[in-house]
Amino acid sequence: MKRFSILISVIFLLIFAAHAFAHPPSDIIFNFNAQNSIISIGIVHQVQDAQKHFIGDISIKLNGNKWIMQNFLIQTNLQTQAVSYVALGLKKGDVIEVTAACNQKGQFKKAFKIE
Repeated sequence: MKRFSILISVIFLLIFAAHAFAHPPSDIIFNFNAQNSIISIGIVHQVQDAQKHFIGDISIKLNGNKWIMQNFLIQTNLQTQAVSYVALGLKKGDVIEVTAACNQKGQFKKAFKIE
């Protein structure tokens, strides 16, 4: 019975340890090039293996309305997930809200106003 208790304890420890390494993105960097109508977004998410632990999806709202949704199977590099989109028709005062979610745990949201 003691061996069984130890085995169960080790299993729980391994499960919780795996989740300890999972974390949400830490920041979102946004740039809008009005001349080319391109938005560039960098999601800061440092990982050790971009094929196993990565930004799983990005959701973008324009003035509170769903606008762009994209899923990923791998992260751009070990520090960030980078994306760019053509964004015709954006105007001064528009609000872009970006939500990025880790494939393992958590999400991060940040809003930007077009100046």
